[in-house]
Amino acid sequence: MTHRLSPEQFQENLDRFADLHASHEGWDTQEGAFDQCYGASCDYVAGGPEGHAHEGEHTRVMQFQGYGGDTSRVHSALRELHPADSYADPAQWGHYAAVTETTEGPMAVDWTARQFDASADFPHVAPLEEYSQNWTDADPDDRSRSDWLQRAADRDLST
Repeated sequence: MTHRLSPEQFQENLDRFADLHASHEGWDTQEGAFDQCYGASCDYVAGGPEGHAHEGEHTRVMQFQGYGGDTSRVHSALRELHPADSYADPAQWGHYAAVTETTEGPMAVDWTARQFDASADFPHVAPLEEYSQNWTDADPDDRSRSDWLQRAADRDLST
């Protein structure tokens, strides 16, 4: 059974991670967020070097495919891809975000949303159903618990 966080516990985890880790990574800028989604999401699942205020099996990484949002707001590196590049088509774009099970339903936590919109909240937090509307497909990424957590344990995330 998956542990679910109360809204207060969820907010405490967000605040702790933002204060102790995320704010130092540059993910709050469009340039700093670009191409950092997998690492940022996995770092959040692991809780950074300090761990979460509320530990448990409540947060996982999900992979999203096929961007359907406003492409005029995305990072210039995505807009300027050569037309022959398969990733020039937003339908081919992939992205990762964390999903936390809460007592009010699953919530998407996107620490790098600003690569798609510089004015996005940091972190961008939304009910999973709402967040998924900008993507054509979403799948749990089971690799996050195995290989990333081991790598995170093997390195100093505070540098």
